[in-house]
Amino acid sequence: LVTHTVILPPAPRVDLVVKNLTWTPSNPVSGQSVTFRAVVANQGTLNADQMFWTELYIKPKPSTRPTGPSDHDGGICINDCATYRYEYAQDIPSLNVGAQVFANFENLLASADSLPDGEYDVYVQVDTAYGGYFGENIYWGMYPEEWESNNIYHTTLVIEPGDGWGGRVFVPIIFKLH
Repeated sequence: LVTHTVILPPAPRVDLVVKNLTWTPSNPVSGQSVTFRAVVANQGTLNADQMFWTELYIKPKPSTRPTGPSDHDGGICINDCATYRYEYAQDIPSLNVGAQVFANFENLLASADSLPDGEYDVYVQVDTAYGGYFGENIYWGMYPEEWESNNIYHTTLVIEPGDGWGGRVFVPIIFKLH
């Protein structure tokens, strides 16, 4: 027999979310250096007062989205994680409720890791999981979030063919002689 029902207010929680992702140049060509800029916000009711990370993934389209904090292929590593690319991950020291910060991933896709022309899925993942660095649960991180489903942002990147001239096309001028 239940005589009383007690409903407690929800505990304050962090809710980290990627709001937007842009890159420059806006129409990159194969072999060109690209800088990505993600807007990360805390939409929760608790300050993120410990470090968390953001990670940028670039995968040939169509692809599968990252499955969680331990899935780094196409982000911080490639070739089944045989090759590490630390410039694709960034630590953010803290983020107060209602605040946002830019996560910049600079000068990517040039030279050694350049991509051929085509369409790519680009994901940015934000999470508090640090795999035990601070003694937290490896699945939840320092604290559980209000919503885990909004930790990954997805968009499409088109890489145009490069021609050694930075994508510029030169048209010959033909004069008619009389």
